[in-house]
Amino acid sequence: HDIYALIHDTKALIASGKFDEKGSDIARNISVLAGKLKIHLSNEDKYLYPSLVDKGDSRLKSKAESYMSEMGGLSKTYMVFKDKYNTRSKIMSDSATFISESTVVFEA
Repeated sequence: HDIYALIHDTKALIASGKFDEKGSDIARNISVLAGKLKIHLSNEDKYLYPSLVDKGDSRLKSKAESYMSEMGGLSKTYMVFKDKYNTRSKIMSDSATFISESTVVFEA
């Protein structure tokens, strides 16, 4: 899945610690990933979860509702992260905080 590959590549770039050299690539990946996640999560919200809620048994309905809530929170968290670090200069302005926040976001 290309979302997982993009996350893996971004984590590797971050782990290199070469923000001066790789910062633009990291920022681009963060923005591309935001677009892919938005489409992916939107499709789940429009098609997958409503179908499970409408046609599933009570356990499945409960699980689908839980996932909808969880993914909505994840999407909002990632979009805030993206807005905060979508350029090389933003990443470099506080790289220690960026590293810390990216670890949390990419492990979610």
